[in-house]
Amino acid sequence: MTWRNNGKSPASILKPAIAIHENYDPYKPRLNVRKMVATLLDSVDPDYLQGLGSIVLSSQTQLPRKERRKKFLSRGHKLPAAKVAGFYRQSWKGQPAFIELYVDKILAPIPSGLRRLPLLSFFAIGKVLFHELGHHIHKTTRPEFKEREDVADEWSRKLLKVAVRRQYRYAIPFLRPAVRILGPPIKRLVALGNRMYEKNQLKRSRSKESRD
Repeated sequence: MTWRNNGKSPASILKPAIAIHENYDPYKPRLNVRKMVATLLDSVDPDYLQGLGSIVLSSQTQLPRKERRKKFLSRGHKLPAAKVAGFYRQSWKGQPAFIELYVDKILAPIPSGLRRLPLLSFFAIGKVLFHELGHHIHKTTRPEFKEREDVADEWSRKLLKVAVRRQYRYAIPFLRPAVRILGPPIKRLVALGNRMYEKNQLKRSRSKESRD
């Protein structure tokens, strides 16, 4: 991917264009997710961000009943909110497109003691952010006649690779052997963390519905 920025720095183009909103209450992430998302966006070709109005950083903990009961379509299946880490909403009736990330869901599989490690959180947030951005690119810039989730996954891998190389260039020589060794157990840990999170969210949702 190449820059077409007329000599301007990426940050000078992106920062005024993409608003980042935070709405976590009562959940409080223990890292600066806003700054991390801004850094991730800085690594993206501005052409891919055209038409994207904002990024919303929220949590599933604060979702009202109507939002908790919402279903998301993915690969022909309807998924409950507890199984979704983020979503893309295309432009509608003059309103710009936006991406919402459920930060608590994204970080849940990472053991609390490891969440302060920048690379792990950067990778976890970036993977979901760029997947949803992939939907935006597919919709507005690079249409393809493929399963849209597959296209979004491809963009996630491409964009995250660029972002990691840009932000953690010093760590690249160590990442490939580390991924080969730690990849399988990390995947199992993430799957377990997701199952535990979804189970807890289901309990919370039922408890809230009984009080509503």
